[in-house]
Amino acid sequence: MKKQSSTYTIKRKYKGQPICLDPTIPPKENETGIHFMGRDRHAWISSYEPAIVANLLQHKHFKVEQLVTMVVNGCECVVGVVGRVPIGALRIGQPRDSDRHELIVSRR
Repeated sequence: MKKQSSTYTIKRKYKGQPICLDPTIPPKENETGIHFMGRDRHAWISSYEPAIVANLLQHKHFKVEQLVTMVVNGCECVVGVVGRVPIGALRIGQPRDSDRHELIVSRR
């Protein structure tokens, strides 16, 4: 199988592009991370999971810092996002009935 070349473009604003899996890496390598330290007022979130990327882009408190795009089948697609949310938007609660990753991010 021939490896596709990947050319990523970093943007600062989401303009409604479709959200896609990066075809150059296996789906299991798409990851999401949440990071904050000490007295931080915001948590940094990076995700390359399409369902989480979609929910983050619709969340009213998520601020995009980097939108990772690439051309997939001739169309510019979002394959990842890095941004931040106020620490107050994070909450660890009771386990859900589902382990689906996209349910981690509410759209509110």
